[in-house]
Amino acid sequence: NRHYDLMIFGSDVRGNGFIANSRYNTSTENMRLHVNLTSSDRLILKFVNNVTDAFLPARVSLNQYRANPYQQGCTNASSAAAGCASVNLLLNGRYGEKVAMSPEEAGLGRFDRRTVVGLRWEHDFNSHTMWRNQFTYDQRHIDQPTSPMAYVGPYNSYNVSSDITNHAELAGRALETFAGVSFDYLDFGSQTYNVMPLGGATRGAMSSESYGHQWNLGARFQEDWHFAPDWHIVAGLGGTYSDIGATETLYGYSAMGRSQRAITANRFYFNLAPEGALIYTPSKNWTLHTRVGTAYGTPSSPNLFITPQGEYGNNTQLKSQTSVGIDLGADWHPSSAISIQATGFYEFYKNELVSQSAGVNTVGSYTFNAPASEHRGVVLGVEWKPLPKMLPGGRVKLSYTYDNQVYTNYTEVLSNSTLSRSFSRKGHYIPGVIPNFLNARFLYDQPDGLLEGLGGYAEVTWRDSYWLDNANRLKAPGYALLNL
Repeated sequence: NRHYDLMIFGSDVRGNGFIANSRYNTSTENMRLHVNLTSSDRLILKFVNNVTDAFLPARVSLNQYRANPYQQGCTNASSAAAGCASVNLLLNGRYGEKVAMSPEEAGLGRFDRRTVVGLRWEHDFNSHTMWRNQFTYDQRHIDQPTSPMAYVGPYNSYNVSSDITNHAELAGRALETFAGVSFDYLDFGSQTYNVMPLGGATRGAMSSESYGHQWNLGARFQEDWHFAPDWHIVAGLGGTYSDIGATETLYGYSAMGRSQRAITANRFYFNLAPEGALIYTPSKNWTLHTRVGTAYGTPSSPNLFITPQGEYGNNTQLKSQTSVGIDLGADWHPSSAISIQATGFYEFYKNELVSQSAGVNTVGSYTFNAPASEHRGVVLGVEWKPLPKMLPGGRVKLSYTYDNQVYTNYTEVLSNSTLSRSFSRKGHYIPGVIPNFLNARFLYDQPDGLLEGLGGYAEVTWRDSYWLDNANRLKAPGYALLNL
């Protein structure tokens, strides 16, 4: 009614993959309540809850995949067919002898819950000025026996923000001013356990535990001024002070007893990011825009505890990632039946945060700073109604991205117990980046009548092959996916 509206949504999704032990079940509940307290005060309450039970197969090598791509006949490791992947689990959950088990026998999976509750109060001082205050609580509880290790623990996040938006005039032209501050705090405590070969992801001894926090205090200011009939300019400045502190305790076991080692990390980061944009709209059919923006990113606490050798240790030398980007684009609407958007971008990164595996038999991926890199590319979007009168619900939508990311200064050091070598990666492509991505959709949506809303689409998605290593010797193949 005039004072409130309530929305409640629930879903349950279940599926089963083509590889054994890849079934899943996830349920989500959403609720949003909007209340008009007075003509100038509003409250918005939002609640989201998600529970995921996903059983996971083991990672297969390329040879295993070629021998048995669907992992058939792999339920029991003791009588498994050729090419089956397995995990080696400690018999006593602490040290010594190991036994191979299939993912189904071990009970590998991810069994997680996430709950978010947020409350926002909006107040209108007058018709030109609005004040918003928001508080959000976000809890993630993970239970992830994804390998011979099980990762368990809660992550509690708190966020509070306050901002003001004002609409005024400067030199007789519209001026929008935004100013806001925010504070968020993450408190976490997680444990890692050895998985025992008893089924159901039975936990053995604790192998590590990590406790810590990260808080960020930020502010942002932005002006948007329509200084001429067809022009407006945007200028903004944002900044964040971050504090990361954590302790990782590692446990070792033998017939003699238990040993432990503590690794501590405490880092502080402060970053500023100014930006500016210019928009020109010479007619209702054309919009031209250009932007110069800076950005930053800080490491997260897990990045600080795995060294480039893929071992637990102190990796606190990481710096903030910063970048300067320039983009230039246009929106063109030659008629009511067609819309075209195109933007080119060029970004210069300093100390880019990149994560990669340190190799086999390591505890996980490590994060490093690439001293200098560049990202450049083009983003294109098209929407077309080919027969607006005969088929008013028919449309063609196309999006394409070209993304070229290269190191301009980075020397990689590869080591084992007896040998260490350095390799310059200057001019090499950054791994994991898809250089070409295309999506084309042909759809029909009945716009009116008894069948309003009924429709369907045919779609093709093409992903180009991309590099998997800094040496640019190993590629993941590209593919095309058809949907109907």
